[in-house]
Amino acid sequence: MRLERYNDAVNVFMQSLEQGNLKIDASVDADGQRLLLKWVGKSVDADPAAVLDTYLNGAVKTAAQNGYSLEMDFSSLDYMNSSTVPPIIRVIGDLHRQNIPGLILYRSSLKWQQASFRAMANVVRLQKMNSVEVRGV
Repeated sequence: MRLERYNDAVNVFMQSLEQGNLKIDASVDADGQRLLLKWVGKSVDADPAAVLDTYLNGAVKTAAQNGYSLEMDFSSLDYMNSSTVPPIIRVIGDLHRQNIPGLILYRSSLKWQQASFRAMANVVRLQKMNSVEVRGV
């Protein structure tokens, strides 16, 4: 992890993550309402949870402490292995339990993203996680 951005308006350090072929760019939107995590590259580590769980827990904590919603944008992600899915599902659960609005965006034109994220959308719907939305773009 490296320091990527300091937002004076909310006095919060935002960190981006670089792990192997994966980069998660972190920022706060211009209105200071949303914490944005843009996933880029490939998530191919055998155990990505070792890094992602800590990083994503920090993102949820930052959102909660500052009254942000959390948006994770996977539309620029080229690939993720199945080991990447559990940390994402845990974040969705954390957002729901803490009633933090969440938006998960994926590229619906990519079959592998469609398969992974439609399954997550079904979990959100069946578990009535109303504060979280999973949406194809």
